[in-house]
Amino acid sequence: MRKNRAIWITALFLPVFLLASCNFPLISPYDPMDEIPFPTKAVNPPIFITATPIWLESGPSQPSFSLENGLFSYPAQSGDTLEAVARHFGVSTVQITSSHPINPTGVLIPGQILFIPNNLEGDFTSARLFPDSEVVYSPTTADFDIEQYINSQGGWLSNYHEIIGDEEFSGAEIIERIAVSNSLNPRLLLALVEFRTGLVRSTPAYVNLDYPLGLSVTGYRGFYLETALMARWLNTGYYGWRQGLFTDLTFLDGTSQRVEPQLNAGSVALQYLFSQMYYSSTWHDVLYSNNNFPVLYMDMFGDPWQRAAAVEPLITPAVTQPALELPFTPGEEWALTGGIHYDWNSGTPMGALDFAPVTGEPACSVSRVWVLAPASGRISYSNSSIVILDMFDDQARATGWQVFFMHIATSERVPQGSIVAKDDRIGHPSCEGGQATGTHFHIARRYNGEWLATGNPFPFIIGGWTALPPSTQFQSSLVKSDQVVTSNINGNKSSRIVR
Repeated sequence: MRKNRAIWITALFLPVFLLASCNFPLISPYDPMDEIPFPTKAVNPPIFITATPIWLESGPSQPSFSLENGLFSYPAQSGDTLEAVARHFGVSTVQITSSHPINPTGVLIPGQILFIPNNLEGDFTSARLFPDSEVVYSPTTADFDIEQYINSQGGWLSNYHEIIGDEEFSGAEIIERIAVSNSLNPRLLLALVEFRTGLVRSTPAYVNLDYPLGLSVTGYRGFYLETALMARWLNTGYYGWRQGLFTDLTFLDGTSQRVEPQLNAGSVALQYLFSQMYYSSTWHDVLYSNNNFPVLYMDMFGDPWQRAAAVEPLITPAVTQPALELPFTPGEEWALTGGIHYDWNSGTPMGALDFAPVTGEPACSVSRVWVLAPASGRISYSNSSIVILDMFDDQARATGWQVFFMHIATSERVPQGSIVAKDDRIGHPSCEGGQATGTHFHIARRYNGEWLATGNPFPFIIGGWTALPPSTQFQSSLVKSDQVVTSNINGNKSSRIVR
């Protein structure tokens, strides 16, 4: 399917490549943030996997959840919305009640007890598997040194290198790239690699470099792509549950199982990931037997629930987006070439925008104009065309909010660690990174490591313009009072915006 889609896209846009001579960037209407933008090849000799991971026993905790007189008593969790909870339990929103007022469109108060009719069959008693903050790139990652940890284990991954595009990456750099770009906890990625292969803590005699993690999915060949595929599955489970987009898991053997409605997003992320890799019977063993994945994780990194207690809940009703300015110079003409689309790839929410400068420069050149900081903060990441801005409040303290930029050119890009004020220069828009047919930049938001969708409960407001949720990916509008800017891949007049 991916191959057929690529052929269709190429055929459709080949004339554009041939004829484009000015920078009304032509952004193709498919997922440009695909985490497999480059062909790869391994540069290490093969090693055979024979090691079997050894796990210890452990168990997570569970918040109060009960069924009495036909009603579930459910304590709302971090990031819950009324609509998503209703979908989890198979009821309408009007059927859910509480002793306290319920916000119909915002984030629910963590711990607020909701009374929900029992429309489901079966008992729901599974404990939570994993905290949210150990799945996403949350504040618990701040003190974790990926390279130091991998080197301290002395396994195969500590000596591994792979060519991605025209650059060589170490195992640590691959994990960092996938963790940062997908906003996933690097501890979790390393534990998954170890669980599948033992490659973090041991050096087997032979590794199949085509499919070192044993996933054997067409189009995902090599360590980088297989790890990126697991990242996509994690995000699909996490945000799919967060937004109430699914209620059932389908396993490799074609069987399915309903997700227990009281589980948190972090637990469902693991359940979904493992449902993509195992048959239903094996799935239960690797998650719930004595020798399970959470036990291995604790053996490698200590108690995740203890770390979570210091930072969770990640999202509460008190969270509101700080002011963001349009990230370009006043008076310049830009085009909204991509309406709301995936923050990173198809596993993440629909919350990103694409802007292209209208300059008359050649298509896919590094533009002479600048992308500016939409707020003050610290540049926490600047590499591989990605720039991440950690926003500050009025006292110059980190707020938990991040602005994520993609396609920022290497030349003159702001260095990592820089402190910037609103309107300071970040870099130049380009075609670098991912897939693009014209010079532009991609912008999205995160809070405490979670990608955010546009619309309720966190409308995307930038420069006073509100991004409307899309009916179709890449096709949406920005609205400010009686003004409307509508996205268009060709940068036509209706898509033009001037700060």
